[in-house]
Amino acid sequence: GEQRYVTELEDFISKTIQPLALALSTSGQTHLYLDVHYLDELVKFHRHLSHILRDTLKTQHRVGGVFLQLAPSLKSIFEAYCYQHAKTLFLLNHNKDRISTTLAKIDPSNDTNQSYIQLIKNLSLPLNRLEKYANLLKEYLHNLE
Repeated sequence: GEQRYVTELEDFISKTIQPLALALSTSGQTHLYLDVHYLDELVKFHRHLSHILRDTLKTQHRVGGVFLQLAPSLKSIFEAYCYQHAKTLFLLNHNKDRISTTLAKIDPSNDTNQSYIQLIKNLSLPLNRLEKYANLLKEYLHNLE
């Protein structure tokens, strides 16, 4: 679960986000800065979480405590991600034609419109994942009662 999610994010960053950010910054047109460092922070956190969960499951089988322990880090990383996510979506939508053209150059085998939709969808993956963590914590707290 968690490791597969980390791998999916890493692939998205290396195959789409990094080439897109590079192409946009060196295109010769008006500079369009795509701030993606928050994605790297998110992946680093999830890699750490995956490692801790794997170790915890080997010994204790109590993952709720792991989430409570990491909650402050999770909160700050996701607050930054949510803030940046809204700005990024605005930037992408405002420059959709340019982004779509650049995505087509990065991977000509993909349909341009589909690549753009996939970009937006993948940028929302962490937000969708957050809901899963909330449900896990609710279940954990319910089992404590």
